[in-house]
Amino acid sequence: MIPFAVAVALQLLTTQSSRLPVSSQLQGAHRIAPLLAFPDPSLDDTAAYQGYQTRLFKDAAGNTVQIYVDNRSGRVVHLLADAENESVGFSIRSSQGAPNAVVWAGGQALVTGTRRSRTLTYELRANAPRVAIGWFVLGSMRVERDFQYAERHKTPFASPPFVLPEMERLLSALNFLSEPVRRQHLTYVNAPSVETLRARLLPTITAGPRGAAWVARIVQPSLDARDTLALELSVDRARVDAVRAGDSLTFAARSGNAVAFTVTVYTTGRALTPLSREEIFNSEFLRFLADARRDSTTTHARWLERQVRGVQLLSSREKLMAGLPAYATYFGRDMLVSALMMRPIWRQDMSAFVIASVLRKLSPNGDVSHEEALGGQADREAAGEYAQLVDDYRRALRERGRSRADSLLARAATVLREHRRVR
Repeated sequence: MIPFAVAVALQLLTTQSSRLPVSSQLQGAHRIAPLLAFPDPSLDDTAAYQGYQTRLFKDAAGNTVQIYVDNRSGRVVHLLADAENESVGFSIRSSQGAPNAVVWAGGQALVTGTRRSRTLTYELRANAPRVAIGWFVLGSMRVERDFQYAERHKTPFASPPFVLPEMERLLSALNFLSEPVRRQHLTYVNAPSVETLRARLLPTITAGPRGAAWVARIVQPSLDARDTLALELSVDRARVDAVRAGDSLTFAARSGNAVAFTVTVYTTGRALTPLSREEIFNSEFLRFLADARRDSTTTHARWLERQVRGVQLLSSREKLMAGLPAYATYFGRDMLVSALMMRPIWRQDMSAFVIASVLRKLSPNGDVSHEEALGGQADREAAGEYAQLVDDYRRALRERGRSRADSLLARAATVLREHRRVR
């Protein structure tokens, strides 16, 4: 039997408002070291990672934040494993347009905020005198997944922007409706016009001097503008020249062959309720772990500690996540299997958490949910369903089925009004 913690490790090994408060304005800032980092030269074959590096932290609410750097493609992604399954990604290129490698410029991150608004700040260094940064994608991790599956992150920064087809269909559907109906439907997404809604589909970029720094702020509101994801990239003006060109940035070292920059990610997404190892594991296992940790120099002890931390990073009172970074959300089958496999070493409360999570997501006929769609992914699926219902409504009008048309339009309104509903 393979323990769930081993599965966690394998998953990690194989996976590759217009003005917001800046980190200095928030309270409770403190520096933290990563809870996990891959590859670990003392435990891993570093050559097997082929330019892939990842660090995992806990934010101000205790939710997992994973940062991974894939130097093969030049992609840097921040997974915010909260109740919205969010991500913030960008690509970094050399002056010739090829992926440019970056390395961590420090061992810690600065964490600040509350459960409602959280930031994490750290530093990267590009070992090149000049780099360009673009392809800013902020939203659901599912969107980042699809962005990379389509290999859009490898295309030139001047390529057409990445817009989800479901959102384009939503705008088209709204434009078809009569003015009174359209105005009513727009209230469900807190928008005065279709143009306002369209502007929310892509991040906005502002850039310029801020004291001794030059700062670019990339802001992505949710579909209804009630939540916000943001990214800040900043450089020391005395060391680096920075310019914005369209949707990308260029950093050039004033001297030397390296560009250091600071990265801050910000979210107002809902937080999960994290669990400590004392809440996850039973007393017998914790005693076993304590005995093993007394000799922290052994490979066995370090492996065991890494696996336990992996379980902690995936565990919350609301659910167990299937794996980081691509599957940082509920998977019903995986949770149930994990509940059975982990019974010998975890507290009975954990099985109760798992069963309650599954029961909350049963379909009307009792089927267990496989994977949930929440946050930006719920918006995306709601947009697609809404557009299809409006298409059906248009067809019913042409076929003179007024009663059916009215029913379809009412269903479309309900879908848009409940666009945040977890699916």
